[in-house]
Amino acid sequence: MEDRPIIGRRERVVLPIWGIRSLRAKIDTGAYTSALHVEDLDVEGDTARFHVALRRDASRLSRLIETPIVRIANVRSSTGHDDERVVVRTTLIMAGVTNDVEITLVRRHRMKYRMLIGRRLITDGDYLVDVARDGLKFPAPPTPPKPNTKKAL
Repeated sequence: MEDRPIIGRRERVVLPIWGIRSLRAKIDTGAYTSALHVEDLDVEGDTARFHVALRRDASRLSRLIETPIVRIANVRSSTGHDDERVVVRTTLIMAGVTNDVEITLVRRHRMKYRMLIGRRLITDGDYLVDVARDGLKFPAPPTPPKPNTKKAL
C-alpha cells in the first residue's frame, strides 16, 4: 500500500498565508496550472491586488489579497481561447499536505468551483486522484448556528 495522499474529484483547500481557511476546489487533471477565481484584479508594477470570493453563493464574502506577481503566463482556456493571466505564488494545504503553489488568477464567475487544482500541484504534492471519491481529506468547517430571527415579546 502506498503512503501517497489520495484526493477525490473535489477537495477543500486552505490558503493559510492569505487567511483562507476553507475553499472548495475541483481537481482538474486536464489543466497544467491551478487557477483561482478572483474579483477586482488590479495590477500595479509587480504587485497584484484582488478579492477572493469565499463562497459561490455569497460573493460579498471575500478576502482582499495583495501579493507579488511571479509572471504573466499565456494560458489556453477550456474553451480554446488563449489568455494572458497573472501568476502568483502562495502556500496551499490539501489532504493534510502543505504545498508551495503557483496559481493563475482568472474570473470564473460562471463556474461552480472557485478553484481548479491542476496537474502541476497534483504531481508536486505526490497525490493520487481517485475520481470515485469526493472531498476525502478536509471536511468543511462547522457551520455557525443561524441567529434567531424571532422577535422577543
